[in-house]
Amino acid sequence: MRGRRLYFSSLLNNLLWVLTLLGALYFALTFNLKLGWIVLYFLAGIYGVNIITLLYPIAPIETINDEPLDIDANQPSFTLAFQLKHRQYDPHSLQATLRVPHTSIVLETLECRYDHDQLLLAFPTDILGRGVYPNARLTLVYSDRFGMFKRRRSILLTSPLIVSPQLRPELDEPFNILYQNIRRIPLSLSGRKTFDLKNIRKYQSGDHFKLIDWKSTSKSNVLMSRELEDEHQMDTDILFMADNQGGFEEALSFFYTIQKTMDLTSWSMLDDEGTLAASIPMNFAALQPYTSLSSLIQTLHNTQQSTHRKIIITNTLHDELTAFLTQDPIMNHTFVIVYSGTNLPELKYQVSRFASNRGPSR
Repeated sequence: MRGRRLYFSSLLNNLLWVLTLLGALYFALTFNLKLGWIVLYFLAGIYGVNIITLLYPIAPIETINDEPLDIDANQPSFTLAFQLKHRQYDPHSLQATLRVPHTSIVLETLECRYDHDQLLLAFPTDILGRGVYPNARLTLVYSDRFGMFKRRRSILLTSPLIVSPQLRPELDEPFNILYQNIRRIPLSLSGRKTFDLKNIRKYQSGDHFKLIDWKSTSKSNVLMSRELEDEHQMDTDILFMADNQGGFEEALSFFYTIQKTMDLTSWSMLDDEGTLAASIPMNFAALQPYTSLSSLIQTLHNTQQSTHRKIIITNTLHDELTAFLTQDPIMNHTFVIVYSGTNLPELKYQVSRFASNRGPSR
């Protein structure tokens, strides 16, 4: 905490007040009238009270946000809260700016208000992009009633600001459709043993053609499908990996959205540093595009479990990735969904022993 300074505002902006004070002094000295001295003393008293008020130490401030502040990119503003030992600031006379080091970002406060013994400062969100912003510096400027003098205090925020990706709720339904289609691909057709028959039901869009029960279909004249015992019980791992060839932020927002809304087994992200847990907000803010797919392929192999279904979300489907998924036996129940922001998410690749390897979801 530093920078407790008292300084003049622009004299040009306050020329009227300065001329009024000088005029009263001139009138009192020239005519030596009692009224002139009364006016002079009155104006001097007003300015003196303003100066004394500003000279009084600015109320001690303690940050409440000790933990990293997770900023919702979908909200128009975010709020910083500070603990005050006593109320001194007039919200109408207080201005605050937030500067992010190593950038040109300067945020002007939208609102200053009190909540009991807390000072709440609201700042706009739209200027901040996704990322982690450590060592942001807050500057408080408190002015007197007439705008003649100002007092400034600078505070270094010890907790970083974390801006997560934007939520895209309109992508929930397209992903649910893709996910239900993936779940309907029977595990016995994905390289696992055949399981007991659970039920025979009406055919649903997305059912694999090998599950059609032709005997029941011929009897009922309605297309019927077989449902295997644990067809939908396989755990699903969802992994995000994307390069910088366009659509990285859009793909990450898509992954972030479904991670917030769906209850699945495992969520993780890959970049050049390795595997990051999607349960930690800072990982979403700090994630960067990968630069070398080769370095990620071994990580993909090591993280795959034979009893799990894996869904990879990316912005671009590379031939190197499809070759690896096709050739590596352990990646047999893996599906690749591509989204770059231009179209709806698409199932671009699936690895199933008896299913077609390449092609969009039906």
